[in-house]
Order: sequence, then C-alpha cells, then structure tokens
Amino acid sequence: MKQNILFFCPREVNATMGGIERVTDSLARHLIKEGFKVVFMSVEHTCDEPYECIAPQYFTRLNDNEQWILEIIRKHDIGVVINQMGFFSFCSKASLPTTVKVITVMHDSYYAMYPRLELNVLRKWKWKHVINKLLRNIYDQSDKVVVFVPPFIEEYKFFCPYAKDEKFAVIPNSNSFDHPTPKPKEKKLLWVGRHAEWNKRTTDMLKIWSELESKFPEWSIDILGDGPDGEGVRKFHKQLNLKRCCLRGVKDPYPYYERASIICMTSSFESFGMVLTEGMQHGCVPIAYDSYTAVRYIIHDSQDGILVKPFDTVEYANKLAQLMEDEEERKRMSVAARESVKLYDAENVFPKWINLIKN
Repeated sequence: MKQNILFFCPREVNATMGGIERVTDSLARHLIKEGFKVVFMSVEHTCDEPYECIAPQYFTRLNDNEQWILEIIRKHDIGVVINQMGFFSFCSKASLPTTVKVITVMHDSYYAMYPRLELNVLRKWKWKHVINKLLRNIYDQSDKVVVFVPPFIEEYKFFCPYAKDEKFAVIPNSNSFDHPTPKPKEKKLLWVGRHAEWNKRTTDMLKIWSELESKFPEWSIDILGDGPDGEGVRKFHKQLNLKRCCLRGVKDPYPYYERASIICMTSSFESFGMVLTEGMQHGCVPIAYDSYTAVRYIIHDSQDGILVKPFDTVEYANKLAQLMEDEEERKRMSVAARESVKLYDAENVFPKWINLIKN
C-alpha cells in the first residue's frame, strides 16, 4: 500500500533557496510520480519570490505546534514523516499515531564541526555533551536515521555510542539537476554558498583570488550568496580592491554553473557538499579543502577534481593556478567530473528511498 508522506523542513520547500529545499523538492517530485501523496510542513517562511510548490505546504504555528502537526497528519492520513531536521522540537514521537514512522535525515556533520571549534577544553566538552543529547534524542525518536556516506554511522556513534548499525540507512543526496547539457566554458571561477565564516570561509576565497587576479587577466570569479557575515565579506572585498571578483548576492546558480570552468569550495566542513556535485553536473572542475569526510566521496583527487590541505590558502592558490593554466587538464577533469557525479543521479538514489519507505 502506498504511504502518504509528510516532509518536515526548517524552511519552506522552494528549490531556489538552498540544498535541503532543493533535495526535498526533487525527492518529493519523484515520489509523486511513483504514486505517493506528499505534504510539506515548514518552520520558516523566508522567501517572498513566487514559486510553484509541488505539494500542499503548511507552516508551524507558534502556540499550538504539536496539536497543529497532529491535525495535518490526521487530515492527510500520513504514514511516514521524513524529518529534514527540527521535527522533534515541535512534536514528539510518542504523540504520533503508532502507525506513523519517522525517518530523520542528518543534514549536519557534527563530527566534522567538532575539531573546528575554537573553544577551550571545558567548553568543547560541554558542546560534545549537548550534541550527544541531541543525537540521542534523534536516534531514540526515529524509526530510521539516514546518513549520506557509510563513515557517518561511526561518526554518529562518536557522540552516541549505543547506536546500532541497523537503525541507519545510507542514502546520499541526489543530483539537483536532470542531466544538464554541457555548455561552452568560459575562463570563470565560481563560488556558491552562505556568507557564514565559521564554516563557509568566504574570505578565504577572496584571499586566494587576490593572489591570482593580476596573474590571470583573462579570468574572473563570481561569488553567489549572502548571509550573516555578508557585510564583512563586502568590506573585505573592497579592502582588497578586487577588480574581477563579482559579489552577485543570492542568485539562481544554474546559469553560472553553465559558464564556469571551475567550482571552488572553501568550507571548514559540510555534510555532503551539493555545490560541488551541482557544478560537476555542468562540467565544472571542483576544488575544495580536504576538510570533511564526504568530500572524498565526491572528489577523487587529481582524477575528477582537486583536494587541498585544509585551510592552506597558499596551496589552494597554487593548485588552482595550475588548473587555470592547463586547459587540456581542465577538459579532461571536466569530462571525468560529469561522469563520476552520475553516481548520484536520481535513478541511482531514489530507488533506495522507495525501498526504505516501503519497508
């Protein structure tokens, strides 16, 4: 029997707004094609731009969240909740009908964050204790916990030692786009992400480009996104007096992926790194810090992209310069990137979701 599915998301499901929203929209569209009924519930309404949502979308109410959620679950005869993080802050598993199963998807890599914390020993221990409580709660209240790559199971156990392997399912994020046609590449770099220095390190990209701009007069870089540190990024950009580094703000990255030759990432950590896979789908050669587990499942160093010693901006600039100088190497890696990223095409990922939901 087909199950009616409720996706619970931190922000409204609008595929132009970010990674979680894009993968939720994509998975929901596939499930609908397979005959499932889908409903969205979100916490924040963050975008006023018009967007045609694929399914009914509800927003949590401030004073009666749990009652409201239960009403929606009963109204739509929900059998499976796919928790894209945050569900248990508003509704406990014990309150749900016993027939409702909850699948939680881990979109954060706390293990990758942990060594990056600039805290003293006591505060770091307290942070680990807080994460232990959070992950224990997720584990206890979920019927399944979905992680993106196999090592994430052991990383989860770092905080939650009693977790059992059978509680987990390994399903990576699917590719965002449906087999895009490659377009002629320009001498452009691209960086896409939130301006949040703790993990995205936008200013690293500005430093790296400042070392290259005068050496590569035919090249330019587009930086897409904004965020809590946006003002600081803009000030640093002005301070460096960069000429061919364009801060574009929040834009649909698709046309930029089409033109860019290289997709750059400077993150301290990610759970997966969809910016890389999206760029690779368009034949952009990826370059990133070797700073989190999943990046080695996306970039195979010197084969379909470049990995750099974490936070070494000099090495990053040198390896990026080599790539910019060598057109034949870029073409070779571009073809390899488009081929290797097919592992995450919908037809390879979504059957895993169908199997999980049906079982």
